Amino acid sequence: MSTKTTFKRIALVTVAALSFGTLASVSANAELPADRNSITAVTFGLTQQQGAASVARVGVATSFSVALSTGSSVSYAAGSTIDINTYVRFSSLPAAETVLGVGSSISPTLTAATLATGSVVSVGMGAGGATLVATEASGVTPRYLKLATTAGSASSIVGSQSKVVIGTVSFTPNQIGAYTVRGWVDNATTGNATGSADALERAASKTITVGGVPTTIVATKLNAGAAVGSTLTPGTNKGVVYQVSVKDAAGNKTSFIPGEAIGVTLASGTGTISDAS
Repeated sequence: MSTKTTFKRIALVTVAALSFGTLASVSANAELPADRNSITAVTFGLTQQQGAASVARVGVATSFSVALSTGSSVSYAAGSTIDINTYVRFSSLPAAETVLGVGSSISPTLTAATLATGSVVSVGMGAGGATLVATEASGVTPRYLKLATTAGSASSIVGSQSKVVIGTVSFTPNQIGAYTVRGWVDNATTGNATGSADALERAASKTITVGGVPTTIVATKLNAGAAVGSTLTPGTNKGVVYQVSVKDAAGNKTSFIPGEAIGVTLASGTGTISDAS
């Protein structure tokens, strides 16, 4: 018998069938969403280091957002609770990466966001409404973000919400190579196992390729235009635009850390060099 059925830790109840485009209802004491139509997608944001979107560099704190999208609205009667559990774990790591841990439950750090009323669930956050907390790993169960309503009043999963950020994923890579993170939302589909990604659950993966010390600079000319006149007018006379990237000894793209920089000068003539990033 499934560990995700609605009698888990509570009395057995009846769950009404859900359908696309309708407002379904779930009887009292329900927990996990009954199927995959209420949460339709898990999405990860851009990789950030040092407070800005960046290519990842070994040894530098790395973070990105995790977001949910909803489909069908689902209403819950007073006395019920909704548990929307978004699990995040590493599905693959560089072979030499042992600092982050070992085993199937290795997870990055999760930090819960502050949600506005109506962003995912219909009730407000706080006492008598809903809570969103980061829950630690336990055994083979990885860390997860738990969005739960209290049983004090009727509530619902709000439909047609797109990429609502529910938290931040963060870790510090200790090795050069690929780190893949997988996230999914548990539901109560028959046969699913709590804390593991199953075929009938919404899931997403993100791979972060971590670079090392820059050894190569690559400059790519992006246009053929030249500035006209003595005054730069954004959008018209941008001049010649170059994209400059750096790679490590293995050919991975990488980034600079404080104390590292490149200098750009004119080989001849006069003009102005500016950073357009």
